[in-house]
Amino acid sequence: MSRRGIILQKNEPPQPLEDLLDGATRGNRTCVSKLIFALMHDMKQYTAELLKAVISSIRPDLHASILEHMAAGKELPPHLRYAKETCGMALTSVYMAPIGCRMKVEELEPTLDVLKVKLPVLLDWMLVDLGHRPGAIDTSEPVEPQEPSFIWISGALRGLMEMHPDVEASILANPIAVDIALVLWSTLDGEEKPLFLSHHRFQDKAGCAIIDVILKFARDGTRERPSLLIQRLFTTPTPCDKRAFVARLFARGCLLQAMAQGKQDSKNYHKLVASTDSIIQLTQYLLVEHPDLFRADIVNSSPVLLHTRTLSRLLLARVDDDLRQSYCERVLDLHIFVFSQWVLNGSGSLTWNLLDSFSQGEMIGSIAFLLKMRGRSPEIEAKLEKLVDLVKTSLVFPKAVKMLHLLIFGNPEWGAPPARRGVKIPLVEARNEMLALCIDRKEAFKLVTRKVPFCDNISHRATAVPLNSKSCSKCQSVVYCSSTCQREDWIARHRDECRTSRQEYHDECQEERRYRQRLRARHLSVMMRELQESLKNRRGHAIASSSTAEPSIAIVDLRGYPVDMQTSTIRDFVAEFQPGVPKHLRKRFGDLVAAALEESRSDDSSSFRMVQAIVPYGLEAVYLTATVELTDSANPESKLKIVSSMMESRRKERAHPIGQRLLLG
Repeated sequence: MSRRGIILQKNEPPQPLEDLLDGATRGNRTCVSKLIFALMHDMKQYTAELLKAVISSIRPDLHASILEHMAAGKELPPHLRYAKETCGMALTSVYMAPIGCRMKVEELEPTLDVLKVKLPVLLDWMLVDLGHRPGAIDTSEPVEPQEPSFIWISGALRGLMEMHPDVEASILANPIAVDIALVLWSTLDGEEKPLFLSHHRFQDKAGCAIIDVILKFARDGTRERPSLLIQRLFTTPTPCDKRAFVARLFARGCLLQAMAQGKQDSKNYHKLVASTDSIIQLTQYLLVEHPDLFRADIVNSSPVLLHTRTLSRLLLARVDDDLRQSYCERVLDLHIFVFSQWVLNGSGSLTWNLLDSFSQGEMIGSIAFLLKMRGRSPEIEAKLEKLVDLVKTSLVFPKAVKMLHLLIFGNPEWGAPPARRGVKIPLVEARNEMLALCIDRKEAFKLVTRKVPFCDNISHRATAVPLNSKSCSKCQSVVYCSSTCQREDWIARHRDECRTSRQEYHDECQEERRYRQRLRARHLSVMMRELQESLKNRRGHAIASSSTAEPSIAIVDLRGYPVDMQTSTIRDFVAEFQPGVPKHLRKRFGDLVAAALEESRSDDSSSFRMVQAIVPYGLEAVYLTATVELTDSANPESKLKIVSSMMESRRKERAHPIGQRLLLG
């Protein structure tokens, strides 16, 4: 903006600024329109003085007269209609104010000073401009969605709340602003084309402004003290009830799904992704924070299914490379949410709704794509790890396991041998292999070991690593490298535990929760890799530094990411852990500890003698305990290797505080 005037259009002389400001202050419609046009032409001309002049044309004295005519159902006389249209035009400057302040930071403080005074008047006129009066909104019949006021006002509210926390708090606490939010929400019914795709001026994320505004209003509270918007849905006598609210959530999901199928340019895909992201966040919030109020309505409309299919289609669309990362993050957010619902609602209708809907493996197919996208960014890696944790937890459901069976044994990308794709593999084994695949971050299923390279005979002292041990034919709970080791262990321990272990085996097979020896081998391998990398200080601190002079044990918790590691003396570990060991396995556990504490061991006393892994198995945890020793006793820097191990299948349900910790992060 120059001192002499303001430029309305390129290659035209500047207009007298003072005259335009004075005219706008007096409510001159021509002056207001010229100033607005100048801002639309070049936002660098924005000043707080210009904003103040434009919104000064909004006359509070006419507000009461317009409300009286609206309450009586009368048509506005020409002078009031003219004033209302002028005020609506002036409100567009409020939409432009946050944009102008981002471009000219020096105008932020003066603009905030203007808004502190004018904010109540602006909110009153926004509601009037939408065709409603305070305290009497009726959203049963949505206003024509072609009205551009919805975009201007929703964008203005979102922009104002992002300008400063004080402005956001003032808006969220204003009942008129809540009315505006509910009226804006009513525009999500029956749109043939999203407004944000119709207006070329709007930025990439302008399309989700309405949803963003609703999300801010909904989150402004707690479960015990819901926000004003949530309270309004249950207390107002108008048709603004929770069922209609959720129906509009569903309607926008249908719209986005339809738009995702159409051919769009990259800019519109950005808008679709941003809009879907916001509506997913809102769905999550309603389910997590207010399940008693909204769960039934959300389950009946299944918006989660719509969101998943929408983003799955977007993910497969032919788009620019710069969109891939954004898509991956959004899809990961969605999958984290859906798997969280499986955990939160193990037997609820939402769970079965989702599982029945994904009979074609849509979600699992996109997870396969996401696994290939890892490493693109730290954000994707972190979200993928969180998703893996939820996948491991939620796959206790048989239908989800069946989908994984189709993915792992039917998709050539996982490297499954063709001869095995038609073989009927137990579903629980498919689940276990997926779990091992996720933990070890392998690219192909063929890399998952098929061998069991250890022996459960604690007296085993062969120097060579067992190639492929065999399980006990009766109980399947122990493996041996040779008949010699089997006879030795039978006499010393196994004949006292085989009968009980056999009954456990039959029960687990019947319930499809059998933990197989191949998976134990894989988990032991992962455990040793994580431990070795930690000892080399590749995973946070080197845990060996916390070892004492007493023989120690390293405890590797594989149930979450990053992997949690702790150390303890074997004496303290036994005192805490032994009481929970099943009675028929206590002899084996005692012999394992005794072998670790043998004085004949020549390695340094401060080295780890034992390692325990805690691995997830559905909603249960399996404890794997092993004795270890250095591969080269003369070299304390050499790697540790497993000498003997035992599987203590102590199964307890794990607590999963999915809500705040995982969903809202």
